[in-house]
Amino acid sequence: MNKLQIISDKNKKSSKIKNSLVQGGLFEISKSDEKKLDIYEDYPILYKKYYFYYYGKRIMTYTMVKKTPFKFSTERYLNVVKRGYKDCGLDKRYLQIGLLGSWLKNLLIRLVQL
Repeated sequence: MNKLQIISDKNKKSSKIKNSLVQGGLFEISKSDEKKLDIYEDYPILYKKYYFYYYGKRIMTYTMVKKTPFKFSTERYLNVVKRGYKDCGLDKRYLQIGLLGSWLKNLLIRLVQL
């Protein structure tokens, strides 16, 4: 496993925030593991695969096809994500900021609907 930090391509149209950072863990998996992940990630219905090159290696990631209504993560799922952050040595502040941002966005949407 390698730690992965990518700076988005400022010329790429799909980047929502130009020059932003994305942290993540980079794992080498077998084709059979990829097939299992495809099922788990509901590929290609909920997620699609996106490929890019990182230090000369072809990398695959899943991206959401269409946005679904906001739902808070289950505690079990959140614990898996937290463990991933710990195992990969990632900065948990990014997770905390993301969770807070999601919570605030959901709150604002609900307030506007009143």
